[in-house]
Amino acid sequence: MREGEGKNFIGGGRRIVITGASGFIGSHLVPALLLSGHEVACVVEPGLGNAVPGAQVFEALRKE
Repeated sequence: MREGEGKNFIGGGRRIVITGASGFIGSHLVPALLLSGHEVACVVEPGLGNAVPGAQVFEALRKE
């Protein structure tokens, strides 16, 4: 195992993508990850707005 592997991922410094970031779990998970020093990108449904200040937000594409 390389150094850092197998440790708690909340440790900080990783790039993380959260889908459903404006939902119940995502809205609690994203701020915790940001406070831990991670870079967070959020994927949300169109029209739901910014999931969490400080995170990059991307709207999911809708296939019609």
